[in-house]
Amino acid sequence: MDELRSALETTAEGIEELREDLEDMEPAGLSDVPWLLEAYGSLAEASVAASRGTAIIDAVDNTLSELRERGRVGRDDDALERAGEQLLRAAYWYGQAQGLLHQAVDRQELFLSMPGAGSQPASATLARYARIQLVGAYTTLEYFDRVELDDTARKAGVHVDVAQTNMVMADPTYALAYGLRDDLYPPDEDNLYGLLATAWRSYEINSLLIASYYNLDVEVDDVSSVDEDVLQYMLDWNAQQARAAIANARERDVEPYLSLALYEIGAGLRQGDVRDRLAALRYFWRAEFMARVMTDLVR
Repeated sequence: MDELRSALETTAEGIEELREDLEDMEPAGLSDVPWLLEAYGSLAEASVAASRGTAIIDAVDNTLSELRERGRVGRDDDALERAGEQLLRAAYWYGQAQGLLHQAVDRQELFLSMPGAGSQPASATLARYARIQLVGAYTTLEYFDRVELDDTARKAGVHVDVAQTNMVMADPTYALAYGLRDDLYPPDEDNLYGLLATAWRSYEINSLLIASYYNLDVEVDDVSSVDEDVLQYMLDWNAQQARAAIANARERDVEPYLSLALYEIGAGLRQGDVRDRLAALRYFWRAEFMARVMTDLVR
């Protein structure tokens, strides 16, 4: 437990160092913007993952302290087994945080290596875009909570806050969505690129929750229940939308390199299992978003 806590602290420090580095960087031109947004987005998810892992370790530590006080350490097998399971959850979040941090570092390096073609976006336009995306982030999670969690709480006969806590424990995607919402309140309007990127990642993950539970009828921890026909339709439709956004950007003499890369990742993932295909939806959405950002900011 102590080793895992130390590893998470080191990762959290790396996240904060990279955040400070990114805040000192400005795009030299429009072509830099998607790479900076991608770096901020991965960093936002990494921060939530590291916080989630640390929170779980704190809870395990409290459990073990209570066992010590009652003289039950080594004698309460059920409590120790549950503590071990929670440590595995914390290790999962540590792995997620590490992977996302490495992703953010890679995107930062690509951002620094780009030639910076095109004019720099106007701050007023960027601020308006960020506020619009922020509203989307808030409303999609609120919609999911009202449609899915209220129904879950009503069927279980519990308060919605209890259902929400259970959902955070049961579904890592919801835990990530919940953490990103907290990061967005209050919004950091002094860092528009960070705000736009985090708001988009929040919207993206919230949309995946809605698609999974509401449109595709997925059960918690059981993706085998997915409605295959609807998933195939959604993949086809969103791949088409991504291609249209890329074509639209090119019509305005903007080459959306990142969108092309994201689209290809999505195209590869849609050949895999259900979890891969759900991930492919995210990549198609993000490919469209990045192309659309460049198209709108060039106006």
